[in-house]
Amino acid sequence: YVDGIAAVFARRDYAKEIPETDLETLPSTTPIETHRNLNDWVQGFYRPTNYAAIDLLHLSMFRFQMNSPALKAKKMTMAVAFYNSANQRSAHGDYYGALADYDSAIMLQPAYCKAYNNRGILLASFLKDYARAIHDFDKALEINPAFAEAYLGKGTACFLLHNTQEACSNWRRAQQLGSKQANRLLQMHCNR
Repeated sequence: YVDGIAAVFARRDYAKEIPETDLETLPSTTPIETHRNLNDWVQGFYRPTNYAAIDLLHLSMFRFQMNSPALKAKKMTMAVAFYNSANQRSAHGDYYGALADYDSAIMLQPAYCKAYNNRGILLASFLKDYARAIHDFDKALEINPAFAEAYLGKGTACFLLHNTQEACSNWRRAQQLGSKQANRLLQMHCNR
């Protein structure tokens, strides 16, 4: 929630019935008007306070602060650090720690398709949560429709759910995008 005085943040999925505030709908910052002469400046002391204009100014400043380039760069740096940590944890068998780090990377950078893909691999390969894995592969493909690894992972998760037709369809798409591993899987499971 945000208004001209306060911003209230809630944990993700805390109150699903309350819609998330879209920063793009808030007013944007505009150059502050400068007064040209002393009479214009003095007039400000005698006019009634325009609280609506003050609220708009506060909302535009909030939007600017939340969308600042420095904040975006810091979030991306932190997301990459969590992603790399997740990969390390997964390599060392700490699957739940890796899952938490992938979650953090995605929370900081919601369009991080590699994080969705690797979390999908982790969910399917080690935690056997194929439905969530497919959801993550779909999200990665929504972000980057030419991401061969996500088609490969989705196909494998579908295969593990005994949906060979869907698996072969995804592997074919991965093959079209250049995946050699998809080619081997198609030969083993789909050319019968």
